[in-house]
Amino acid sequence: DIILSNGTRDKRIYNTVLLSIARGKRTPTEIALDMEIQTNELSKYLKVLCDEEIEKIVKEALGSLNIDSKKYSEKMCLNVISSAKDELMTPKEYKIEASGDYRDEIVAQVYEKYQSMLRDNNALDFDDLIMLTVKLFRECEDVLKNYHARFKYIMVDEYQDTNTAQFQLIKLLASG
Repeated sequence: DIILSNGTRDKRIYNTVLLSIARGKRTPTEIALDMEIQTNELSKYLKVLCDEEIEKIVKEALGSLNIDSKKYSEKMCLNVISSAKDELMTPKEYKIEASGDYRDEIVAQVYEKYQSMLRDNNALDFDDLIMLTVKLFRECEDVLKNYHARFKYIMVDEYQDTNTAQFQLIKLLASG
């Protein structure tokens, strides 16, 4: 939930914020300025896809890019994309990082197409939920402050297994 300044909670607002950020249409700050107006005007809902749906989208991305799925399997591409998202790397950032490595350059193309297809379907994968929440908290201090007020304590199970994105999320939540 996102707690609005009037004290109400609304998961639809959170979904709309993440979707708008994912689509690149507006910045978190712009969204935060008119969240209360959006409360009554929501028309699109965020979908979080399961593993099978995600693999299907990657397969479609590979096909549309004419990339041989025998050389670059859906699972391999998804593992690399997930690792990039774990490091909070956008498709553009990953493309720069991949420069000079042929396999990674191919996966960078798939990552970019995959994200585009997710946006077109109003969908996110699990890694996006964390990555976009970190982005939202970094760019929209009021939203982060609402969560600081909401949680006095944070317990992290299996801390040794956290990745960069999860660590950054925990760090932001605990910074209040």
